[in-house]
Amino acid sequence: MSISAIKNLVPIPVQSFLFLISRTYKYLFVLCVGLMIAGWVMDGRMPTPDAMLPELGHEPLQQSAQVAEFTQTEHGTTYYVKPLYTYELYGLVVSKHEANSSFLSNSHARWGDYLNTTDLCVVWGSNAFSGIYQQIKFRSGEWTCFFESKGGYEVYRAFDINRVSNNHMLIGNQEVAKILRDVRIGDQIYFKGYLAEYGTASHRIRGTSTTRTDTGQGACETVYATHVQIIQEIPRIWRLLMWAGVWGIVVLYILWFFTPASSPTRQEEADDDENDDEDLDWRERYRAQRPHERH
Repeated sequence: MSISAIKNLVPIPVQSFLFLISRTYKYLFVLCVGLMIAGWVMDGRMPTPDAMLPELGHEPLQQSAQVAEFTQTEHGTTYYVKPLYTYELYGLVVSKHEANSSFLSNSHARWGDYLNTTDLCVVWGSNAFSGIYQQIKFRSGEWTCFFESKGGYEVYRAFDINRVSNNHMLIGNQEVAKILRDVRIGDQIYFKGYLAEYGTASHRIRGTSTTRTDTGQGACETVYATHVQIIQEIPRIWRLLMWAGVWGIVVLYILWFFTPASSPTRQEEADDDENDDEDLDWRERYRAQRPHERH
């Protein structure tokens, strides 16, 4: 089916309406682009230090766990989970990684790890209340939270390396899984569960750090989360505005595609006039061909 045939499927009244509003397309396009850019720039901006809740001053709470090893099945794979300590933490999320979020980030799927769905890099204490996190660039890989100073060595000196942690979050239940999907960079969160080792019957997948003072490989906490709560979320309005702009551009393109170059109503009137002219010409030719009579 040709493009013109597709356009002709649109009823004439709808085409007329699209033609009438087509003058606004360029203004709506500029508006949508503005919304998209503003939303993209503002989305994920970190809150200021004065927005930190008092709970972020608490140190992570870790105590010995008297819990037996247990199993959990996800995506047809049965995992063993061995709790070592109970664990609670209040923190500001500065970076996040979701397993299998792209074709370049699929190690969890290749390893058959469907229990660790999310990694959360968080800061607390002086790192949160001093605002030093605003001078640090954080990013998450598949297993690691990376951070670098935006302001040189003095920033590193002010940053407390013992009040930042990368947490491999194991889903304790579907409610936890849902909240972890909703967590955004800039949110202040609380979670509790167990520092744990886990794996399958054939191999151990990962252990856990049990202290906040270690660094390097093995320094991440593996947390079997039984409860996760967003206690203070960043505004979601910017993400909504960004997607409103994106979808607005898509809709405008579709409307533009189906908008006729000229008014269908006027075209119909022009066609009618042309038909009338043809009828008139036919009558004139008929009269001219008739023999003239005089009385």
